[in-house]
Amino acid sequence: MEKRRSDNTFVVQVKDTGMGISEERLAEIRQSLREKDVMDGGPSIGIVNVHRRIQYLFGASYGITIDSQAEQGAVVQICLPLTGLTSMTEERRTNVV
Repeated sequence: MEKRRSDNTFVVQVKDTGMGISEERLAEIRQSLREKDVMDGGPSIGIVNVHRRIQYLFGASYGITIDSQAEQGAVVQICLPLTGLTSMTEERRTNVV
């Protein structure tokens, strides 16, 4: 796991050196991150839920990204803002259950 800061963004990066994620499965996960309705349940619901909550609170520039190459593992990045939360964001944070 690696943590870093850049341009007012805090990035947590988790790498594994395993088999990686197949191109087909990676495409499914990425599509879920973009389009899945969390109320539908099913695979990847946890990561989709966290991604959506981050974007709801902080905007579309933040959230979770996943990259992978066969035989080289996978990298998951979680991007969060360091500063600049608006009053709307503060209001949203108090309403998250």
